[in-house]
Amino acid sequence: MAEYSLWKVTFSYESPSDHVGDRERETYIVVADNKEEAQRKSFAHFSETSAYRDLPLSPELVQTTVTKIQKRKLSLPELTLEADQQEFVVIPRLSGDNSSIEYLVTERKSL
Repeated sequence: MAEYSLWKVTFSYESPSDHVGDRERETYIVVADNKEEAQRKSFAHFSETSAYRDLPLSPELVQTTVTKIQKRKLSLPELTLEADQQEFVVIPRLSGDNSSIEYLVTERKSL
């Protein structure tokens, strides 16, 4: 069974504007088992966008960055008051729609 990872793929290109050097960006977060697959999946979608179709872009004119999203350490808010630190504990959990982290505050259990 393949081991999948999250990848961030960014396509950067110059857009026709009054400011020379202005670059537009399209960013995709995709699931893939390697860097090449992540780039291939993202480019298949990006090449169908109006930015790619309507502008004289070719793969050579598009700068592509592919980065594997690594684990991140979650930083919980620290309780400021010592009395709160001794009485309560903050527990993180995913929201019901999995879009954010919620904090549950519960009383510490006495031993």
